[in-house]
Amino acid sequence: MDLPTLAALFGATLSPDANVRTAAEREVRTISAQPGLITALLDIVRTEGVDPATRQSCVVFIKNRVFTHYAPIEPDDNPLGEPDKEALRGSLVGLIASGIDRPLRLQLQSTLKSVLANDFPAAYPAFLPTITALLGASNTRDVRAGLVGILEAVRAFRYVADQKVLVGVVEATFPALVRIGESVLEGARGGQGRTEDQAELLHILLKTYKTSTALGLSDHQRSAESLVPWGRLLFGVVGLDLAWIAPDQRVDSEWWAAKKWAYAILGRLFHRYGNPSQLPGALKKNYGAFAAHFVDAFAPEILSTYLAQVDRLVQGEGWMSEKCQYHVFTFFNECIKPASTWALLKPHVASLVSAFVFPLLSFTPERQQLWESDPVDYVRVGVDDYTGGDGGGGWQSAVSAATTFLISLVSNRTKACFEDVVDPTVLQNPSRRFGALNAIAALGPWIMRHPKLAPDGDASGKLEEFVMAHVVPALAAPEGWVRAIACEVVGTLVKHGLVLASGNLETCFERMWVLMEDGDWAVRCNCVLAVGEGTRMFETAPWTLVTSLLALSAESDLDVLNASLEHLVDTYGDALLPFSVELCGKLCEGYARLVNEVVGGVAGSVAEVDADDDKTFAAMGVAKTLWTVVSSVEGAPQVLIEIAGVVTPVVILTLEGRCLGMTPNVQIAQRPPPMWRIFELTWEAFCGDTTGAGGYAVDYLEEMLPSLDNFVSFGSAHILSPSAVFSQQSSYTYKQALADMYVTAQTNTHLGENDRVCGCKLIESVLLNLRGGVDEFIPTILTTTLRTLSAAETPALRLGALLVLVNCLLYNPVLALNVLGEQGSGEVLGVWGRSIEATYAVGMNADTRGKGKGKEPLLRRVHDKRLSILALCALLELDAGSVPPALRGDWPKLIEMGVRLFKDYAEAVKARKSLEATLETEDDVEDDEDELEGMLNDDEDGQDVWDADSAYLEMLAQEGARLRGASAKDLEAEEDDEEEDTDDEIEEELGFFTPLDGVDVYVVFRDAVGVFQSKNPGAMPQLPMELQTVMMEVGRKAEGGA
Repeated sequence: MDLPTLAALFGATLSPDANVRTAAEREVRTISAQPGLITALLDIVRTEGVDPATRQSCVVFIKNRVFTHYAPIEPDDNPLGEPDKEALRGSLVGLIASGIDRPLRLQLQSTLKSVLANDFPAAYPAFLPTITALLGASNTRDVRAGLVGILEAVRAFRYVADQKVLVGVVEATFPALVRIGESVLEGARGGQGRTEDQAELLHILLKTYKTSTALGLSDHQRSAESLVPWGRLLFGVVGLDLAWIAPDQRVDSEWWAAKKWAYAILGRLFHRYGNPSQLPGALKKNYGAFAAHFVDAFAPEILSTYLAQVDRLVQGEGWMSEKCQYHVFTFFNECIKPASTWALLKPHVASLVSAFVFPLLSFTPERQQLWESDPVDYVRVGVDDYTGGDGGGGWQSAVSAATTFLISLVSNRTKACFEDVVDPTVLQNPSRRFGALNAIAALGPWIMRHPKLAPDGDASGKLEEFVMAHVVPALAAPEGWVRAIACEVVGTLVKHGLVLASGNLETCFERMWVLMEDGDWAVRCNCVLAVGEGTRMFETAPWTLVTSLLALSAESDLDVLNASLEHLVDTYGDALLPFSVELCGKLCEGYARLVNEVVGGVAGSVAEVDADDDKTFAAMGVAKTLWTVVSSVEGAPQVLIEIAGVVTPVVILTLEGRCLGMTPNVQIAQRPPPMWRIFELTWEAFCGDTTGAGGYAVDYLEEMLPSLDNFVSFGSAHILSPSAVFSQQSSYTYKQALADMYVTAQTNTHLGENDRVCGCKLIESVLLNLRGGVDEFIPTILTTTLRTLSAAETPALRLGALLVLVNCLLYNPVLALNVLGEQGSGEVLGVWGRSIEATYAVGMNADTRGKGKGKEPLLRRVHDKRLSILALCALLELDAGSVPPALRGDWPKLIEMGVRLFKDYAEAVKARKSLEATLETEDDVEDDEDELEGMLNDDEDGQDVWDADSAYLEMLAQEGARLRGASAKDLEAEEDDEEEDTDDEIEEELGFFTPLDGVDVYVVFRDAVGVFQSKNPGAMPQLPMELQTVMMEVGRKAEGGA
């Protein structure tokens, strides 16, 4: 194919005509592996006059093809040929240096990174000399290309455990980079080099330096030869006065981007490598001396420089981008815990809080504009500033960083800072009043944990006085935004334990009650959320709050409202029982509206659900609340049936709209006829059709499993009835559909072993709940499962497959043995027996390495043991004629297998009950209370602070050192150990219930042994002494002596 034809083909992939576009994409896939294609596309990209969109299509294809096929994992997966690789190595840097458009350059940079990761330095020795030459060029375009090349080389190797290549690149090029940076900085100071192109050079080289420090600092970077010039450059960039940049161009300026990277580098050097008091033990050997030098020689200078920049900002003499403010706060925050830097920072804390922190927390013009234009978004941004959402600045917003700084002061230097954070005199100015209340709302959990201010503290009355003097009056402030933040303060303090005296409580509640009808939406929202946190204290009827929350939710898509509603339902389920059907109806209305908006009215194709979309989050929140409502009324069957009628239409709407991942997981025991349409749509989503090729949601089986298990468990009578056929395929039964889902789960190539385990659980439910109704599918189930067992790599799937085989033997032992035949039966019994033996050996603390453990799954869970015992009993009761002739001599061994399972059966049951009790206890403990435990530090100022964050970083560093330090042989040995211990990870599933749960296995086993003895006189095996004791205990418990 010549170049014009090839260019036209790639241009057609962007055609607005769907037919043309589809045909072109199909043709591209056909030729994608042809040798020389990449070379030809590079020629098109470098050819002037070709349509920019076509060139973009070509470079995107090149990038993707190189990423996936330059060095594919599978050698037969159409790897790139050496001529194409040579063309890439010879063209990419030149194309980047050619002044090609930025969108194309970015794609080529990513391609270069992939090539370097695979070929440099051995197969690409010319790269470094080429880049070095470009760095020494006299024109900006070539220098930029050289810098981009170094950046991509660093990116390619920054996370590689062996840092030799990266260190070589750093030592060879970073001296040139810092010289380029100094030259750009000098030009900016002199006024002759203030272009955005020059700033971009500075931006790229600083980004390269920070990227190189992801895993460590090389010896070169720690030496004075490198640290001094780079430090001089970084301080110079931070202190550079950018007054020449127009206010409306600051946000997008490359100069401010360069400043951001300079702040980030200084922060990382101190936080990760230059702070001896917080340096993890695993890093002290390599970085101890560097840290000691850095904290003495550089940290004070960084702090002084940052304070000077903040002073210029607060005096109105300069501007600072939000990202730069974030990095400044982050550095200040890191200075709090080390005693040496805290001594330097402490004298400035009061002024920093009043002049730097409070303006960010106060009511700014930006907040004012949002308050007036979009109150819903005003609330959303207020939440996102502290939760990392996209509505506000997220975790890296200046507001979030300022709040974190306050929290760190209060929690780490409690004695010095706790009582001085909020100055009551600022409460007179409305904007500053907002800031003070905003700070209290953020610090509420820590305030309520202070030993003096806690409800049982000796100064708790002072907190109540403060609330009544400054917070409650703010509930009646003329400014709506002050009323809104005051509501938030009340909600936060009440949530964490604030208790008001009777008269004060009435005053506060009267103010809050009025605000539930406030004219400002954000005030109503914050008020309802606050009252919801303190419903017990305020003694408010839950349904009143639920109604208000539903009304607010109908006007917005705020997920925080769903969370509050779910909390109310979970807390006051009994009180809301009379309103549960009405509540579900209103929730379904809101959910249907959100789903229709997400789907966008497009039917018949998979909806591309944006997991970060507010409406998607809101819809998922409503679905979760629906599940909470259903759970709260499980003891009212009639109510559940009514709820089923309300919920069914929206579940069908979701499945028909193909909104992946949004289906409400509502489990209802009684299955009215309309709900079976949900079963059919679920089957269609997973299987697609009767061929088993897989539907649009074939990889969502884990999410479907609870609903499918519910259909089988509670709808078994209907599934077994003649009417259980598909509404649009009258010859296709529900039983056949379940069997086909199992086969699809085990054979579909798109699915992994976790999905196959889910398939095993589904067919287990079928075999246990549809006894006597699925005989015709046993052959298919057995043959499919045997293939799964032989191919399984993980213990979880080996166990799942084994349990399916055991279930078949329990379901109908005669049929299963006939289908398996003598050889298959022997194979299954052999695997089963080795698993029982390995489980018994583990229970006896025996060494099982090399004796099957790691190959045969362990039967440790109660269900595994109970199922195996009952299946063994079914086999023991068979007539001799039903046992394969070749296996009759070994049949008495089944008794010994059963006795071995009983060895630790009682302990397994006890452990499960203990786990259930533990989880119930944990559910009663507030998570945030645990998180705040020990988060206040009353130690003297002269000491270093070592807190939970420090301990966490210590743990990460130790684990990283362990992994990096292990040799290949050690890693292989560890993998072997992990393989042997993997079965330990298969734990009890407390939400898994079966018809076998109520069976007394002691009685059943005793009776089965009796039947065996009566049918096979003299065949009773001679058990080892330890098993004879177990057998006697089984008999005693069967007689009721337990």
